[in-house]
Amino acid sequence: MCRLLGAVASEPAQFRLTLREAPRSLAFLSREHPDGWGIGVYDDARGWSIERGTLCAHDDDEFHVVAGGSRGELLIAHVRKRTVAPSRSKTPTLSPRPLGLAHNGTIEDIEWVRDQIPASRLAQVRGETDSELFFAFLLARLDRSPERSPARPGLRTVRSSGAA
Repeated sequence: MCRLLGAVASEPAQFRLTLREAPRSLAFLSREHPDGWGIGVYDDARGWSIERGTLCAHDDDEFHVVAGGSRGELLIAHVRKRTVAPSRSKTPTLSPRPLGLAHNGTIEDIEWVRDQIPASRLAQVRGETDSELFFAFLLARLDRSPERSPARPGLRTVRSSGAA
């Protein structure tokens, strides 16, 4: 299985510690999950910044440069232990939309998932992973939701009151 990391910050934060400097950072964990990596960082000013590679993150200079400069409000990162041969199109799925997804595992009935995705969303799929197809499936379901936020199409607005 792969290793996933998500972080949410109330203001722009540096993510280099959890990505490459901490004792159990993703760089460290990639020694056992050496088949690619992906880092998606979101900030309100620039949107998503997405980088990925096919080498072991621990040994990849590009990973260390990206991880060292990562700063934002949201982080989705992933190191991969492959079940299929690595290529850039099979690295972790992250999106340049207000939403991102990293997925761990294998979707067995991928043809059923593909059949549920409208052509408009299916045309946006660029990679070869089940994760990317599943993300398109989820976005298509969000597209149909009557509770979408007009400021961010596809996002449902959730309001809460009181303590959780």
